[in-house]
Amino acid sequence: MTGRWMTRTAVARRLGKSVDEIEALIASGELHLESIAGDHEAISEASVERYLAEHPSEDPLPLWIEDEYRRLQDHDDTPDDEGDHA
Repeated sequence: MTGRWMTRTAVARRLGKSVDEIEALIASGELHLESIAGDHEAISEASVERYLAEHPSEDPLPLWIEDEYRRLQDHDDTPDDEGDHA
């Protein structure tokens, strides 16, 4: 299959839900988990967009917020990330 693919975590951020809620949506058939590249599982972006179209009352995070979140995570200076970079 072609198209863009998203991890469970990325879908959770996009929909503003927990990973457990995403698992429940997969189990109910509302989101479609596909096996790609052998043993990797992912959710198609088309499946996420279809879910959003069917559930318009839900307010997902705008993509720019998701991008900002990723940018901040890349520059996180917590002690766990410092390691031996000195």
